[in-house]
Amino acid sequence: MGLFSKIMLAPLAPAFGVITLARELQREANEQLYGEQALRRELVALQQAVDNGEMTEAEYDAAEYDILWRLEQARRAAADASG
Repeated sequence: MGLFSKIMLAPLAPAFGVITLARELQREANEQLYGEQALRRELVALQQAVDNGEMTEAEYDAAEYDILWRLEQARRAAADASG
């Protein structure tokens, strides 16, 4: 980028920073929702809830299905992004 371009785009620098921050926040949110480690922690928490009697087997099955579906979506997205 030339000097002229840098001078002309300088007033937009804060906007570029906000966009970069928004992208990083989106990436982190996706990791929290669809990251394998987060989903594994959720599965462990579900199993503990069943073991402690806080949830029925039917509730566990429904929640487990949702988590496994999200895990599959995350793996597909990763496969699409890599190739």
